[in-house]
Amino acid sequence: NIISIFQYFAENKHKQIKSFRFGSIATENSEEVKYTVLWAKLAEPGAELDFQTDTFLFDILILDKPNIKNEYQSTIEILSDTKLIANDFISYINRVNWVTNYSTLMKINLPITMTDYVNMNADKAAGWGFQIKLTVPQGTEYCSIPL
Repeated sequence: NIISIFQYFAENKHKQIKSFRFGSIATENSEEVKYTVLWAKLAEPGAELDFQTDTFLFDILILDKPNIKNEYQSTIEILSDTKLIANDFISYINRVNWVTNYSTLMKINLPITMTDYVNMNADKAAGWGFQIKLTVPQGTEYCSIPL
C-alpha cells in the first residue's frame, strides 16, 4: 500500500513527474527512465518491528535530466524544481488519510534531511534525495493473515 501511494502521487498528483520507479537506483544511463522521475527504494534497514508498529525506511530521489545546451542554468532550475516537488511529496505523504482497520494513522517522522545531487549518473541527472521513515500501526499485536 505504501508504494502504491508513492506511485499515485507521482502519476496523478504532480504533473512535472513523468515516471515512478521502485527498487535499486540506476547509476547507468537508462533509456527507459523518463525524467522527471520519482525513485523510491527501501533503505537499510528496510523495516523495524515492535509490538504495535512496523517502521519502514525509504530512500527517495527526485531527479531530472539537464538540457545539454545550457547544462549549468538547466541544473540550477532542476534543483529548484525538484526541491519544490520533494516538498510537495513530503507534504502529501504527511497529509494522506492513512486510516487502517484499527482507525490509527500512519505517521511520517519529521524532520527530513535532504541532499542535493548533480551529475548523478551517465544521464548527468540532478535533483534531491532524502530518507523518510514511516510508522505503520500493526506490529505483533494483531494477526494480519486472514483466517
